[in-house]
Amino acid sequence: MTVPKLTTKALFLAWLEEKGISHETREHPALHTVEEAQAHRASWTAEEREGAFCKNLFLKDKKGRLFLIVTEEHRELKLNSLSRPIG
Repeated sequence: MTVPKLTTKALFLAWLEEKGISHETREHPALHTVEEAQAHRASWTAEEREGAFCKNLFLKDKKGRLFLIVTEEHRELKLNSLSRPIG
């Protein structure tokens, strides 16, 4: 199976459409903490705040490999516990 290289926003959104994956894209300023994200959402309507929100951790290991970890924003992660699952 060939995995497409989704290197741009346009390619990624086209891939979602092609696969029939529903999505909503929201543009926003860079938000560096969960607290910043929550403050940004404070002005949203209750309907807009429905659902789950995630946080992204972009990590680099000692070998220089890069990993993107995505989890729900309320979840606490112990970074040392990720070493085994991600290699």
